[in-house]
Amino acid sequence: MVASARDDDITLADLLAGIDTIEDFGGGVASALGIRVQGLQLDSRKIAMGDLFLAVPGYGSGACDGRDYIEAAFGAGACAVVAERAGLSHFPIAQAPGPVIGIDNLGAEISRIAGRFYAEPSHSLKVVGCTGSNGKTTCSHLLAQLYRGLQTNAGVIGTLGYGLSGDSLKPVGLTTPDAVSCQQILSELRQRGAGLVAMEVSSHGLAQYRVEGISFHGAVFTNLSRDHLDYHGSMAEYSAAKQKLFARDELQFAVLNAEDDAAAAMASSLAPGVDCYFYTTQAAVPQSVTAADGVVVRAKQIELSPRGIRALVDSPWGQAELHSSLIGRFNLSNLLAVITSACADGLAFDEVVAAVGALRPVEGRMQLVSAGSEPAVLVDYAHTPDALEKALLSLRQIEKNGSGGRVFCVFGCGGERDAGKRTQMAAIAERYADIVVVTNDNPRGEDPARIIDDIVRDMRCRPVIIEDRAEAIRYAVNHAEESDVIMLAGKGHEQYQLVGDQRLPFSDVAQARLALARRRERQ
Repeated sequence: MVASARDDDITLADLLAGIDTIEDFGGGVASALGIRVQGLQLDSRKIAMGDLFLAVPGYGSGACDGRDYIEAAFGAGACAVVAERAGLSHFPIAQAPGPVIGIDNLGAEISRIAGRFYAEPSHSLKVVGCTGSNGKTTCSHLLAQLYRGLQTNAGVIGTLGYGLSGDSLKPVGLTTPDAVSCQQILSELRQRGAGLVAMEVSSHGLAQYRVEGISFHGAVFTNLSRDHLDYHGSMAEYSAAKQKLFARDELQFAVLNAEDDAAAAMASSLAPGVDCYFYTTQAAVPQSVTAADGVVVRAKQIELSPRGIRALVDSPWGQAELHSSLIGRFNLSNLLAVITSACADGLAFDEVVAAVGALRPVEGRMQLVSAGSEPAVLVDYAHTPDALEKALLSLRQIEKNGSGGRVFCVFGCGGERDAGKRTQMAAIAERYADIVVVTNDNPRGEDPARIIDDIVRDMRCRPVIIEDRAEAIRYAVNHAEESDVIMLAGKGHEQYQLVGDQRLPFSDVAQARLALARRRERQ
């Protein structure tokens, strides 16, 4: 992500306003504060003439430290360097040809610095942050789709990229981009006429202060289940990271999944005066929610089928019947989150529920890639135990209400990530699927065979083991009957397979379509 330059002048003093701990490490702070800054960069390789280089240590073992590249930044034309002060004297900056300024906890300040540079774009946008282990992408895209359908330009930022809803998205690399890119993207969306931006806010993004300087109008919590423990270390720390989104004074409303035990913790983080709403697909609301200061939006008379969802939505704004082509109870939960968010923002309840009928599935999220008299093949990003369970339960609902066929599950687990979830996902697959095919899913630097051994070691059923993912997909398609349902879990929208240090082209959707085409040729 390249940080574009401003059309008007802004000085280093403007950007550092309000920061108390500024130390001169060469070049003179007083003279440096008057320098006009043309752009912001976190990567010395992307520096253009007149840019400010923000030099911070990376996160995790083996991460780069931006302070190692101060000399390179000046060589590329940086006007000045602002760096993390702790330990800065140990870096070779004595001969730096320009001003070097040290700031305590710079990582937490970058979002605010970038906000000033881009003229505080979030102050003139309604930014709704969506966080949770699963459902962030679906909720953010559906919310943006909904606003577009109701004649409001809406932007989206997240796993699939960023842009205006309905347009092709530009890639971002991270679910929540770095702090400078977040502000640059919001500035671009503001310039393109967005009124609302639905933004995925990951636990990494919160823990690393990437959204610290963004003003959030609303916040949505979908759920909390085992994920990213290789980074956070414990579920308590994982939850604490999520809670940071709800502890913000500027929030106007919060929308929380009443079915998740962590909802009460999110609610307890809210500042006084924030409107709190809970949503649920269950008849009984947990006591922790009924005791909280919030209102409940509930789905009743639920009908789930291969054709989609029907339900009666009961809310403080009235009742209305919901119709959607999306599949599964968990997507009903996502739709309730979207409806509640829109109504909390002031949109008319009846119009919102009616508009839900036009919402389309999100790429790689329960995406149907087969048609007609073929096995139903669905591609989903489910890569956590909770997500896999919900996806397979949805397929069981389809089987129960219509097809009468078997459920196939093709899945693997990522390498160099939380290994503890491998046996959990295996147990879920064998509980809900009739035929389990274990395969690769981004093994990275781990031995794929060892990952598969971890997955299958406690399984009671006999899974089909096919290391090559394309071959595994072909196996499922070739062995399925017309009435069967195949879940390709884990990769969703991804267009690659990470093997060693290589990023190899690979798409579950493309491979499934190819396998289905070859199946048709043989018939």
